[in-house]
This record gives sequence, structure tokens and C-alpha cells, in this order.
Amino acid sequence: MLLAVCAVMLSACGGLASEPRSITAPDPVIQTRTVEVRVCPSELIATRPARPAVPDGAELTGNEAGLGWLAAVLAYTGLVEDRLNDAAAQC
Repeated sequence: MLLAVCAVMLSACGGLASEPRSITAPDPVIQTRTVEVRVCPSELIATRPARPAVPDGAELTGNEAGLGWLAAVLAYTGLVEDRLNDAAAQC
């Protein structure tokens, strides 16, 4: 019985060897490289002018709506200036 099993296995293995094998080319190697280049606009790097100094004896007078608007514009200007400074520090 063992001999019969060995004969069947040998004939099965022998049949596989006679079949032609297809040889495939290896997959191409694709290399990628990522380069990060930080570019800062010249307007961001340029030296900003100093804030205007408050002259002696300067007075602001106006109604409540006008002074509220002026305070909002000054706060907005300060926010923009801070963002520009932070962005320039990243360059």
C-alpha cells in the first residue's frame, strides 16, 4: 500500500515538472521623494515701518459710535500686525 501511495505521489510530482512555468518580469521599482521648500513672500520679510508715535497734546474727540469704530480698527490692525510677525518668524 505504501508503495502504491509513493507511486501516485511521484507521478503527480513528475507531471508538475513537465508543465512550462511562466516567468514574469519583476515589478518596477518606483521611488518617490518629497522635498518641502519654504518660500516666504518678500512683502512678509520686508521691514515694517514703526507705529506712529502719539504726539504731545493729542486729543481724540468724537461721538461714541466713532470712538467705538476707531477702537475696533486699532484692534484689527494689532491682530493683523501680530499675524504678520508670527508668519515672518516662521521664515
